Amino acid sequence: MKRYLIIIILLIAIVLIVKMSEKEKIKGNCPQINIYANMTDYKLYVPFVLGWEGGVSNHVADTGGLTNKGITYGTYKSLCKQVYGCEPSSNHFYGLDSDSVGLMIRYFWNKSTGNNRIGSQKIAEAITSWAWGSGTYYGLKWFQEMLNKEYNAGLQVDAQIGILTVNFINGLDQDDLFRMCIKYRRDRFIAICKNNKSQYEFLVGWLNRLREFAERHGELEYFNSINV
Repeated sequence: MKRYLIIIILLIAIVLIVKMSEKEKIKGNCPQINIYANMTDYKLYVPFVLGWEGGVSNHVADTGGLTNKGITYGTYKSLCKQVYGCEPSSNHFYGLDSDSVGLMIRYFWNKSTGNNRIGSQKIAEAITSWAWGSGTYYGLKWFQEMLNKEYNAGLQVDAQIGILTVNFINGLDQDDLFRMCIKYRRDRFIAICKNNKSQYEFLVGWLNRLREFAERHGELEYFNSINV
């Protein structure tokens, strides 16, 4: 009886060793990457946005029209129920506070990061800044076009940050990608003004904001080198 017990114990041990070996083999052939390991947080970005967005404005040259704290009335109307859970109204729009803006930023953040799957905080902020400034469709479309042109990403340009785009972004050198984002954003501002001279009125403010954003992530020297 004792001998049978020893044999059973030995067999169990052998099975466990084999399973552990197979598990290590699988890991060796197919590296498992936890894309949530360095979770980013939209809340870290909110104060920066609020620091640059004023109150209610309706500048004649602003193509976005009526705006409150960086949120155009058109965007507010289309997203109010989804973001705030209520029907849009003028009173609610004019009464948007910092927390309300934070909720809207969260919406743009999730759209820009594939529901928070970008591993780098500064890259997540950079993509969101494109969507926040230009709308999710054009902002994300231009970002994908940049990835295809500069990094041969071969992505379908659909303004959707899906798993293919997320994986490609996370696999790049994040410092190099961030600097490329700064360059493209600056070039976009210049192009907007060249195409519509009325926008030159906003150029200094746009560039100052971009300068502070670059400085926020340790790239002030790079920004100064391209903004000559």
